[in-house]
Amino acid sequence: MARAGITYAEVEQAAAVLAAEGKNPTVDAVRAALGGTGSKSTLAPLLKSWKSARQEQAQVQQAGLPAQLLDVVKGLHMHLQQDAQQQVRAAQVAAEAVVAECRQQVEAADAATAELAGKRAALESDLTQEKARRAQLETAQHALQLACATAQEQGAGLLQRLTDRQSEIDNLNRQLAQSRTQFEHYQEAAAAQRASEREEAQQRCNRLEQEVGELRRNLAGQQKALAQRETQLEQSGARNARLETDLTALRQTHQAAMAERQQLGQEIAAQSLLCAELRAQLKAVSQAMGAAGAELAVLRHQAPQLQARLLEQENRAAALQLENHLLMQDKARLEGRLVQISQA
Repeated sequence: MARAGITYAEVEQAAAVLAAEGKNPTVDAVRAALGGTGSKSTLAPLLKSWKSARQEQAQVQQAGLPAQLLDVVKGLHMHLQQDAQQQVRAAQVAAEAVVAECRQQVEAADAATAELAGKRAALESDLTQEKARRAQLETAQHALQLACATAQEQGAGLLQRLTDRQSEIDNLNRQLAQSRTQFEHYQEAAAAQRASEREEAQQRCNRLEQEVGELRRNLAGQQKALAQRETQLEQSGARNARLETDLTALRQTHQAAMAERQQLGQEIAAQSLLCAELRAQLKAVSQAMGAAGAELAVLRHQAPQLQARLLEQENRAAALQLENHLLMQDKARLEGRLVQISQA
């Protein structure tokens, strides 16, 4: 399209100068004379009009018409030509404005469509990430449930061991009590036996004083019985020493059992703390899964609305493209009419 400054008067002046110089006023020659400005589609109809006017002027001059009449006709022709050019330019400017506006609307629609497509892709990506997070949370929840079940089984095992240890400690305490009772009974029996032996010995002494002769006869037998009694007493002392050793061993076993019981209690407390932590983690995971489910529901609720908006933008873009096509057709018709007017 030519610049707004190209007029029929300029083309006429340039063509007249070329004709005066004896040159053929072609479109290229006129364009060069105008400084290389103006398109051929604009210059060609103007140059054609100039040539037609020149031929008419030559015919009028040959017919012998007055010069003033020729000037009036020429001025009227130029005025009509300028009016036609102004109308064509106004129509071209209006068409270009409409086309520019349509292009802007199409670009805006394309930008909105691209933005919606980006948002849709982002939402789909977020949905995929939320699904992955949900799967990870479900896996973590399953692992925590397994760990909690394992910890509960271990705690139950430790409680059972503690119960068994307590039973063993109770048995050892009963055995210790029985041993003490037996030792006390033995000491009482030994004391009673010693008292009885003293009384018998006193009685024997009395009888020995009275029966010296008989005692002398029985002295060897009494000494032998006394040796046997001493042997029995030594055996009783050794038995008492063994009972003391067993009592010491039972006390050490009791102390070891109490220490193991304390250690088991500490382990049970630690397992209880671990179970509490696992329950807290399980609760946090459940809350996180609930929040993720709520976000997923919101995204699913918004997805149809976004799809509807995307479809609306696509329909609007199609309508704008159709309107642009119609405007292009109108522009083509206006250009055709412009060419017809220029040719007329």
